[in-house]
Amino acid sequence: MASIILRNKQILRINNAKFLGIYIDDALEWDDYINHIVKQLSSGSYAIHTVKRYLSVDNLKLIYYSLIGSHLTCGTILWGSAHQFRLDKLETLQKKSIRSMCNAGYNAPKTSLFKQLCITKLMDIYNIHVFIHHWYFTYSITNNIYK
Repeated sequence: MASIILRNKQILRINNAKFLGIYIDDALEWDDYINHIVKQLSSGSYAIHTVKRYLSVDNLKLIYYSLIGSHLTCGTILWGSAHQFRLDKLETLQKKSIRSMCNAGYNAPKTSLFKQLCITKLMDIYNIHVFIHHWYFTYSITNNIYK
């Protein structure tokens, strides 16, 4: 690959960089960032599992949104389109946390648990963010907001 020179200085090529808390790699595969989120979700899932006997479901939801939901919504529009096999780890940890909050078994129907807790699934979070950005962009273009 050709080197890039800006103001007589060569810009070094790197494999990944952290920008605003999100790890971006040169192939946009999101491996580093998703692995980072997996560690965060694992910690959050463990915290929920540890305290579920002592707290109400409402308090567990607060813990979920602060330790898990916040990581799933931050930058989802960027990394949410990664290959499904990369996102499977995140979805598995999200489901594990939901089952733990409801004291449900491994085979419990996850959709009903998500509805019961009023928590949005990972792919639905991504789809909502894409819809909002698409709608805003379309609205901005049709109403000439960027003039």
